[in-house]
Amino acid sequence: MKRTRSSPEIFFAVIRALILREAALRIAGGRLSWFWLLMEPIAHLALFVALFGFILQRLIPGTDPAIFIAIGLIGYFTFQRTATQVKVGISANLALFSYRQVKVLDTLLARALVELVLMLLTSGILFAALAMIGRNVIPDNPLLVLGSLAVMWLTGLGFGLILSVVSTLSEDAGKVVDLIMRPLYFVSGVMYPILSIQQPYRDMLLLNPLVHGIEMLRHGFFPRYSSPPSIDLSYLALWALAMIFVGLLLQRRFSQRLVTL
Repeated sequence: MKRTRSSPEIFFAVIRALILREAALRIAGGRLSWFWLLMEPIAHLALFVALFGFILQRLIPGTDPAIFIAIGLIGYFTFQRTATQVKVGISANLALFSYRQVKVLDTLLARALVELVLMLLTSGILFAALAMIGRNVIPDNPLLVLGSLAVMWLTGLGFGLILSVVSTLSEDAGKVVDLIMRPLYFVSGVMYPILSIQQPYRDMLLLNPLVHGIEMLRHGFFPRYSSPPSIDLSYLALWALAMIFVGLLLQRRFSQRLVTL
């Protein structure tokens, strides 16, 4: 007699299948998509080191500007790419929702997990390249680095869950959100230390939870790195949990409309 699978078994089987499908689609996207996946952070890194390398050496003596900027880019792109991929997850998987076992949330979680793996691979390649040119890429506190990166990913997941509902229900609202996201790159401390910003603008930037994640990533690499006393990873974690909670509520509230639009 064939054993009936439990709900957790069905869930993990669906997630595994969706992850494999998503990975296959990324591979089928061609060499250009993989090239851009790697080249985007490298291009940003080269540009900012060329523009701000000398200034950063004076602002934060004893800190390698290339590593400093690379950490900011990895932290930000972990958030941004996860949120972007989750945001379009519903429209990209509409055909799958005819299968009873596949839920909207399953497809979004699978996309977020694939993006996390890709960002880890990208980060590894980027740091390997920096090590080959003589940079010290070994973090002082690896657990703090991994923990901060995980919370940045969770924040991207939560934000993406909210955006997936908003952009699916209203295309115009989705475009407005895209415009709002663009300035985040420049107000998240990607290419500058927060202590270099004068008051009252520094306190305004500290309202941005991404700043706390990126600063904690840098603390994990540089033991003598200085940040404002109010920098706290738990602040980012609270934002991540709140956005995941709101995103799940929206998914539940509009579950039928999301798959029938």
